[in-house]
Amino acid sequence: MKYIKTNLILCCMILIMFTTSCSESEKPISDSPENNSTTSPGETPENEIALDNTKDLSETLTGTWEGTLSAGGQDLIIKFMISPADSGLSAAISVPQQNLYNHPADTLSIHNNDVAIDLASLKASYQGTVSKNSIQGTWKQSGASIVLNLEKISDTVIDRVKRAQDPAPPFPYTAQDIYFTDNETGITFGGTVTVPNGEGPFPACILVSGSGQQNRDEEIFNHRPFLVLADALSKAGVAVLRYDDRGMGESGGDPMTATTLDFSHDAAAALDWLAGQSYVNQDAIGVIGHSEGGAIAAILGAERSDIDWLVLLAGPGVPGKELIAAQSEAIMRASNMSEQQIRTTVSTNVKVYELAVSTRPEADKTTAIRKELIRIGMAPDQATAQTKALLIPWMKYFLALDPAQYLSQITIPVLALNGTKDLQVIHTQNLPAIEEALTAAGNSKFIVKALPDLNHLFQPANTGLVQEYGLIETTFDPSAISEITAWIGETTKK
Repeated sequence: MKYIKTNLILCCMILIMFTTSCSESEKPISDSPENNSTTSPGETPENEIALDNTKDLSETLTGTWEGTLSAGGQDLIIKFMISPADSGLSAAISVPQQNLYNHPADTLSIHNNDVAIDLASLKASYQGTVSKNSIQGTWKQSGASIVLNLEKISDTVIDRVKRAQDPAPPFPYTAQDIYFTDNETGITFGGTVTVPNGEGPFPACILVSGSGQQNRDEEIFNHRPFLVLADALSKAGVAVLRYDDRGMGESGGDPMTATTLDFSHDAAAALDWLAGQSYVNQDAIGVIGHSEGGAIAAILGAERSDIDWLVLLAGPGVPGKELIAAQSEAIMRASNMSEQQIRTTVSTNVKVYELAVSTRPEADKTTAIRKELIRIGMAPDQATAQTKALLIPWMKYFLALDPAQYLSQITIPVLALNGTKDLQVIHTQNLPAIEEALTAAGNSKFIVKALPDLNHLFQPANTGLVQEYGLIETTFDPSAISEITAWIGETTKK
């Protein structure tokens, strides 16, 4: 019986799955499953030109190579970037589906027409025979030998590719890197504020990221959604502050013992800084929160009178323990797991979540959860590790967190958006709950809307699974951005 904890970085939850045969595609390439297929590097195709010497081979290898590795029921796109070094060649690997970019290889060696790339940090290696524009080779990892043939896609090294929506100058706004400090905790944060050109004051907002620590651009899978969103908002006349999460980039503090409530204090400090700027319209200050950041936006909206509007992007509307249970079911179903696997997983999840948030003494919780995990077949050492993961401060707080507690106090304008292919925050579960809570507050100034075929990052998606994120070129669907900017413009117009 396998038990997998997957931290979906941009989600407002941690997915915990119990299953007898989980998809190995959830494991990173640095921990690939055993694979029984073995193969040796292929010979040079007859229609290719064999290389005569090391110099020719070095020149041919320089550039970017791409292939597909089939392992554990998943096809992974593998890219090698090979470039000249002080002595010979150097290589780096990218696996977009696993959020791995430009990871340096330890060594690259060539002999005759063969190349060998050692990736000791991933406990892996690659060997192949080079022809003019292809390499017939083998990926080796954790005892497995898997065919991996590469094609040259560029004579130059394609590093962290600039996404199509990444902003490019000239900009009709100014961007300034700033710092602010939370006077209560003493933590200093680094951020960037973008201010429209022209005469203010301007509507203004902060951007609050989802779970997992991210930089000010909310960067993940080589996408920078907050960079794209801030650019669009400031072009539409809104001043925007985005900041590095606690413990990331230029921000201090230790996130390991922090909870959602602690992160809301970080956001409050950002809001205090922004509200103190002369170019800000004090009657048009807002918070835009993504995923867990949506819960944080609700906390701030309920507790502060200086906030005039909120945008909840894939924000939760139900208690964390309910949200995570629904998330695990949706992801397993999209991954084509059996109904029996889904029932077993969800049932066990619900049981241990209830234990985690119970009022029992911590020692009793630990014993009970570990016992339950061992009962379903988990190895004792795994059960111990997973029990600790369930009982970290952030997880316990989020499992017990009920956003309705805050949403039911909010009477300012609210825009709540979700994608219909979001598998982390399910729109059919959370949007009705948000609507119900806002209605209970007597709020008539809100819009709750599901956007067709968008995933948790608001990308156009096929399945909504996290493995797609890095393969989708769109960072933030333009129609979703238009919904946000138009609503803010209408809400904050003088």
